[in-house]
Amino acid sequence: MSDTSETLTDIIELLESDKHEIVVSGLDKLESVLSDLVPLIRNGSIENNPFVTLQDTFDHNIASHLVSVYDSLAKEEDEDLLIRLIQCNTLLQGLLLVHPRSRVIFHQNSNMKAILEVLDLTSDIDVLISIVSTIVHIILKDLDNYRSFERCGGCIKVMRKFDLTNQAKSDLNYKIIEFLIVYLIDEEALNPTKTQKKSISEKAQLLEPEFAEIHHLIANLNDLKT
Repeated sequence: MSDTSETLTDIIELLESDKHEIVVSGLDKLESVLSDLVPLIRNGSIENNPFVTLQDTFDHNIASHLVSVYDSLAKEEDEDLLIRLIQCNTLLQGLLLVHPRSRVIFHQNSNMKAILEVLDLTSDIDVLISIVSTIVHIILKDLDNYRSFERCGGCIKVMRKFDLTNQAKSDLNYKIIEFLIVYLIDEEALNPTKTQKKSISEKAQLLEPEFAEIHHLIANLNDLKT
């Protein structure tokens, strides 16, 4: 456990640097650590791994520190750093896979905003696809994150990128449709929770300002499910 703790502390210190080259080394080190966990994920023995156990502690939760990297990377025009932003998304998705409880950090508006602001800061299609995929991982099975996403203007930000008339955006459009399938679930069918539930119609109203045909799209998506 102590070796894992030291490794996580090292990664966190690298991610918190104000120098991009040091942050990048932290991302690479984290990628290496997560890659080593893949065999454990495949054989179902990941839960009691020291890395996962330490994610329940404030000092060693990597996801909360990774969020701080987004703002600095997204504001750069450097192509290499944009690629690193995609790496950052992939790593966060991996962290949420091995430690789903880390989703709780996005109950805080500030952390949710850090992810959503990337949608405003770049027009790179590959980065946008990866950030929408990350949003899906964040809200999946967590109604508190649904509400946080909504409070932070996530519906408007995502739907602004949805353009069915632009063939160059087809892959991004497909990813946003994937997001919509997750977001527009019937919340009443979920387990009881203290979190306020919203109907599909209520959520559609949040999407409608940026996509007037949302009700028609929902009908088409429902047809696909039957």
